[in-house]
Formats: sequence, structure tokens, C-alpha cells
Amino acid sequence: MIRMNFKNESDENHRTLDKIIRHRLVWATPDNSIKSAAELMHKEGVSSVVVIDGFVPVGIITDSDLRRVIADGLDVNLRLEEFFKLKPKRLPNLVTADVHENLYDALSKMLENRIKHAIVMDSGRPIGMVTIGDIAYSLSPFYVRYIIKLRKAKNLEEVKQVMTEFKHDLAIHALKFSEKPELGREGYIFDAISRVADVAFKTLIDIRRSFPEEIVYAATG
Repeated sequence: MIRMNFKNESDENHRTLDKIIRHRLVWATPDNSIKSAAELMHKEGVSSVVVIDGFVPVGIITDSDLRRVIADGLDVNLRLEEFFKLKPKRLPNLVTADVHENLYDALSKMLENRIKHAIVMDSGRPIGMVTIGDIAYSLSPFYVRYIIKLRKAKNLEEVKQVMTEFKHDLAIHALKFSEKPELGREGYIFDAISRVADVAFKTLIDIRRSFPEEIVYAATG
């Protein structure tokens, strides 16, 4: 297995999938049709459905597969089992990962197989789904989550709430780095402040289309 060399924070090397699973398993059986799988995706708000025979994952159908089905004019009433046999190249490599697997190992496995979804297993049984985005988000610098929240903020109160959460988290990280100078993150805190404040200003400008006095407080506290 290829070991990816990612920049990480302190104990990131020890983080495992059980800490980040957000998606419950949405599944179908081989006898279900392509159409029923698509309806299930829409109902559950997911981008993939795992096909399970008994307790064993035998395939996965994704939104990308559905786009190809429509483009090629395939029968949407075709059973998933037949769909996989008819178009095996459409089936992404079925990747599973143990619930206690290291995040970097799971990410490396997904990149090697060029897939975006992995089925999380516990004692041989599927218990959930993890996406490559979930892992990337978890391994990113702590302040990235606040940048994402700020970009989604729709009003001044939401911006203030995000900045309040950010300042609390920032204090925790600052204390951690001060207690462990060997982490070598002298400019890390200042970089976090600069990047988050910049996005906060831009978000507020988009919201107000001006520079109200509240901007200074909301962005810098």
C-alpha cells in the first residue's frame, strides 16, 4: 500500500475511521432495480447505495452510475445484480475499510482505487459509509471548518456565531502549541486568524454590500 505523506496536526497519525463516520449505511439488495436505488438515494439524500447480499457488500451504485445509465439509455428497471453483470466496468472498485483503520491508510486505499466511497466494516459487517471528502475534511487544518461555515453564513448573527466558536477553538489550539513547542507551529495560529478573518470580511461584504461598524467586531472580535 502506498503511504501518503500528508501534513498533520500532533496526533493525527492515530486518528481512525470510528471518529469520523457521519453516514449511516443506505443499502439495497441485488434484486432491487436501478430505479429503486435512485429513488432511495433521493429519499435519503445520499450519493451512493451499497448493495448487500446477506451481510456481505457485493457492490455499490453511485450517482455517477446513474448519470451513465441515463446517458446510455439503459433500462432503469434492470435489477442491480444484472446491471453489475452487464456493465462490470461501471462498478467502482468496491473498497472496504475497518472501523479502526487509520485515516491515512483509508485515504491511501481510496486514492489507489480512484473511488470516492468506502464501506466501513466492524467485525466483518458493514456499519456505515465514509467518503474521501469526509477524510480530507477531518485531516485539514482545524480552521478550515470555520471557513466553510462562514461561506455558508446568510446573516450577521450567523457570522458572529461562527467567529465565537472559532475564537474558542483558537484558544485551545494556541494553548496546545504553547505547551508543546516541538510541534513547530510558530506561525500556525497567526495564519489561522488571517485566513478566517479574511473570509469573514468577504462574507460580511457580500451580506451587507457595505462596511458597517459591526464588521470589525464580527471578524476580529
